[in-house]
Amino acid sequence: MAVLFEHFKDVDIPAARKIAQAEGLAKGRAEGQKEGEERFARLAQFLLQDSRKDDLIKTFTDLEYRKRLYGEYHL
Repeated sequence: MAVLFEHFKDVDIPAARKIAQAEGLAKGRAEGQKEGEERFARLAQFLLQDSRKDDLIKTFTDLEYRKRLYGEYHL
């Protein structure tokens, strides 16, 4: 059994876990940001296609209105 863990004797497990968690969090945030940007881009495209420029402008500052439009366009 000692042979199994021989390669890990110099590994700081808590530090390695902390690094892995930070990397996972950063990756998750990056993926979420990309998905959010793509979602907003699709909403903007729909609004422009539907000649709703004023609604698009309102989405820049009104989060609740933007959420309502996401629902309206099933995004």
